[in-house]
Amino acid sequence: MASFHELLFHILSRPTIANGLQPAQQLLQNNAGMCEPNVLQRQKRRNIAPAKRAVLEERFQEKPYRTEYEMRLYAEELDLDHVQVSNWFRRRRKRERNQQKKTELQQAKGPEDTVQIDLGNSEDRIGPEQAVPMDFSKDGSNTAPCDK
Repeated sequence: MASFHELLFHILSRPTIANGLQPAQQLLQNNAGMCEPNVLQRQKRRNIAPAKRAVLEERFQEKPYRTEYEMRLYAEELDLDHVQVSNWFRRRRKRERNQQKKTELQQAKGPEDTVQIDLGNSEDRIGPEQAVPMDFSKDGSNTAPCDK
């Protein structure tokens, strides 16, 4: 069985003699979202004002986990949507965890874990004329295996 939106789309997409083609097309354009029920419109990003953020930050420092009731009260008090407030608390807790992990990782890494390579001056490096030949043979003939 066809859904209501499919039936409406089918009826409105057919030109009729009584209504003509133009009114049906206008109705389709005006109700385009209604004819496609699976298409959800994403809401625009809404930034929270710095003063409201400061209030939320203060409440977060008191207690990072809030009940749904408390968040709805804060949303009403700050004139925000309760979803905005709950998302703010969730993201703020995540940021706190990430910061803790980062500091723990930095503390675990000490100067002994850091490898520093000092090549020094070019005068300290050994040139080809100063290189000591290596003994590659078992018999002590001092020739490389590929030279034989």
